[in-house]
Amino acid sequence: MSHLFSMLPPELSAHLRHHFADRLPNLNEIYLQLGQIPECIFADPQTGATIRQPILDSPCTEAHVQMFAKMFAADDNNGVALTKRRGITGTLHRISLITHPMRMPEKVLGVAVRVGRAMSGLMATMAWRTFLVDLAQRKQSLLLIGRPGVGKTTCLREIARTLADDNRLNVVV
Repeated sequence: MSHLFSMLPPELSAHLRHHFADRLPNLNEIYLQLGQIPECIFADPQTGATIRQPILDSPCTEAHVQMFAKMFAADDNNGVALTKRRGITGTLHRISLITHPMRMPEKVLGVAVRVGRAMSGLMATMAWRTFLVDLAQRKQSLLLIGRPGVGKTTCLREIARTLADDNRLNVVV
């Protein structure tokens, strides 16, 4: 989280750390959109419901958004310019640019920052490991279905980590 906060506008980062310190473990996303009040989305630890919370009292400025847009301008290979998404190196966090595809596809109107987390031990039982390795060796598919925020991506990360432990398999993410 400290690496992510170092990339945010300083006043936004300071405000999050100061006013939401106890809720940061439940932080899911941060939204910055031109002319709008920056906000973040937390997961309620009891219900799993999402809670939108304004971060600052002043609207997002062009300078805030351009801090992130510069990350994409420097490296427009590997489909980054096309997808408008990029992971933050060394973390599981992801930045997505918000543009208007029809009117101004090049102009960045906002940024969505997704907080990524790894949770080890979800597949700790030998039965899961055996099932996954067998599935991979038979070149079978696995479909995960669920509402947003229930842990599909977390589960896939753990599956990839589990499979990567087997030297007989080549795991590509």
